[in-house]
Amino acid sequence: MHHFHRGPRRFLWFILGGVAATWWLKHKEMRAYERYTGYCVQKPVLPAVLPAPGPEINETSPSQSQNQNAPPRTYWGGNTQAQYEAPRASPPPAAMPFGWNNQQWEEEKERMWAMGRQAGDTMSELSETTLENVLSTVESLKAKVAEHRAEREQQRKLFEQQMQEQKKEPRHYV
Repeated sequence: MHHFHRGPRRFLWFILGGVAATWWLKHKEMRAYERYTGYCVQKPVLPAVLPAPGPEINETSPSQSQNQNAPPRTYWGGNTQAQYEAPRASPPPAAMPFGWNNQQWEEEKERMWAMGRQAGDTMSELSETTLENVLSTVESLKAKVAEHRAEREQQRKLFEQQMQEQKKEPRHYV
């Protein structure tokens, strides 16, 4: 029997159904998005679209030159130039905090340096004592291992002696 005896109608209806289902889902997503954001969506303006700063001299009518040099406007008539302006540099920090004089500032710096040195010394002492504790623990474990090894050797020798005695005097089964 021929596989395509009904022609490409099924394939055509399958594609048409897929397109309709896709359109319906996308339409539903779009409606949900519109409910969430509303109809007042501002289209983004790229910085490359903005005019270059500085006066431009054109040989056009005054109304056209004003429109060309004017920054783009949003749907509500607001100006978007503020969005794309370069961030202004913050003023340089003061040499010392407000209300302090040089002597107080230097004393505070010295106190902080001393505290840092003390913290460093304390950390080095703690690390030295920790290392000493670790080394003493390792040495005690090493001594225990040597003691266990000697004990095993002694037990092995004792076992070998017992085996040799049994070989010398075999058991007599009656």
